[in-house]
Amino acid sequence: YIHVKEFAYWIEDLFAAADWAKQQCSSKPMFLLGEGFGGLQVLAAALDRKLQEHYGIQVSGVITLNAQLQMGPLQTPSSIVRMLLSFLEPCYPRVQMMNYQLPLAEAFANKEWARTAQEDPAVRKSLLLTLSVALSMLVEGERVAAQAKSLEVPLLAIHARRDSRTDFEAVQKFVDQAGSKAEWLWIDNTTGHRLLQDYKEVTEPVKNKVAEWIVRQAP
Repeated sequence: YIHVKEFAYWIEDLFAAADWAKQQCSSKPMFLLGEGFGGLQVLAAALDRKLQEHYGIQVSGVITLNAQLQMGPLQTPSSIVRMLLSFLEPCYPRVQMMNYQLPLAEAFANKEWARTAQEDPAVRKSLLLTLSVALSMLVEGERVAAQAKSLEVPLLAIHARRDSRTDFEAVQKFVDQAGSKAEWLWIDNTTGHRLLQDYKEVTEPVKNKVAEWIVRQAP
């Protein structure tokens, strides 16, 4: 199962990886890209000025793909369940949660990718989250969403409007509040969560947009 005492540990791991990358090619600009839950992580990292200064990392830009600022309606617990989780978490942080994930196939609009994922033992094995981790994901998404106006680095947010695993409106609101620092690409022709593992009509515009944006932002 997956247990992390605090969400901040994930961000520290991200900066440790970025620090390693900086040592390999110190003269290159640093961009952070995250998909789904990773999108939440890179946004949190971009907002964490203390860790950027601690590691000496200058983030040139952030790219999110279907960022999980808020879970989709089928995954979001009700207010009563949320209250109960908050009450239990200090006493039972390592209790393993039930698997609330949607079927793996739902992450892919292109079912060839879904079959490939289902045949991969490393992908098929779904690790359970502990109570502490599940609650921290909800809380961190709300915290990051509330800091959109504090974002100081360029952001490219790419999101499928009909992604069932994440809430599109939460990301749209973040982009609106971030103002001129944020750019977006909203995808209409897919229901998949994995935008880089979709039909060519989806993946090509996404890849081209990311590449064009990075070239434009690079010092």
